[in-house]
Amino acid sequence: MPENARRRHLIDTGGPWGTGLLLLGVAVTVQGLAYLFADRGDLRGALAWIDRAIPVSTWGILWVLAGLWSIFRALTPPQRHIDVAPPVGVICLWAGIYFAHWLGQGFGGDWTREWTAGVAWLSLAALLISWSRCINPPTGHR
Repeated sequence: MPENARRRHLIDTGGPWGTGLLLLGVAVTVQGLAYLFADRGDLRGALAWIDRAIPVSTWGILWVLAGLWSIFRALTPPQRHIDVAPPVGVICLWAGIYFAHWLGQGFGGDWTREWTAGVAWLSLAALLISWSRCINPPTGHR
């Protein structure tokens, strides 16, 4: 084996793209676990509002699934740009929940600051999409 040849590892992300996808997957999974095991009595604002329709723990399962998908894809190169879609999808959904709650409250006469959480989640999604297009995923070819 040549000295400069890369050793193949049992678990490999394939490079910076896969590593970023792995970190995203871990973060989204942890966020999902936080929602999955959240105390319903501690929920406020948009989370309490959405919990009345669909329990936050159910939303947590969706987050965990998106995170596990990212982890799986990170560890099975070559990856594609579209592999960020599940976590970006739940993040956009979350932004939409905050915006919907803000509009609902506002039309009821109480314009809160919930829109800032929606902007934060949507900004994160936009950053992830932007960064995912800046780094080329590994092709699997030399």
